[in-house]
Amino acid sequence: MIINEQLGLSDNHGMRMFANELIDAQRPVNVMLLDIDDFKKINDEHGHDVGDELIVLIANALKQMADAYDGNAFRNFGDEFGLVIPDLTLEEVFLKAEDFRKQIVEQQTSDIHGTVSIGVANAPRDGKDVEGVIRSASAALYTAKENGRNRVALPPSEDMIMKTCYYPSALINRLKQIAARVGKKESVLLREALENLLRQYDDLREV
Repeated sequence: MIINEQLGLSDNHGMRMFANELIDAQRPVNVMLLDIDDFKKINDEHGHDVGDELIVLIANALKQMADAYDGNAFRNFGDEFGLVIPDLTLEEVFLKAEDFRKQIVEQQTSDIHGTVSIGVANAPRDGKDVEGVIRSASAALYTAKENGRNRVALPPSEDMIMKTCYYPSALINRLKQIAARVGKKESVLLREALENLLRQYDDLREV
């Protein structure tokens, strides 16, 4: 297992080993993959010192999150990181990933305000083995990038509706009607609404 001595993180191989150990122990496993949006542009326009500062900030924040939830953080390649957390639900990890995304912006001391895109997946829900769940997390990360970056996404096949939200039957029926009309899943519409709401309040805070 290769360790990045400066950051104190192991690599992509270490992430697979740790996730596999948890799966072998029949524990639920959540994989969170993230990378820095437009990282090459940040390095080109502002210098590698700023890019390095952002790398260190993300690494330290990931290690804190890993320690809090009995997980492990990893630097996979360049500006791509991974986090493996056992036992929590996919819903819980999705919300924690959203908190993490906002935290990265809030903690920056430079004027660059780099952002991250995050994909999350769960085993056995989104993959029965290590390769399956990592593949699902990668697909989720790609979705986050394709949908505008600076956001958290689930695998395209995921139908999760947030269990922390409770809706009157009238709203559920209205949601079903809208989903049928626009040709999208109800869970997709709810996630879009949540993302729009979070961005709205982020914008208000910046005013």
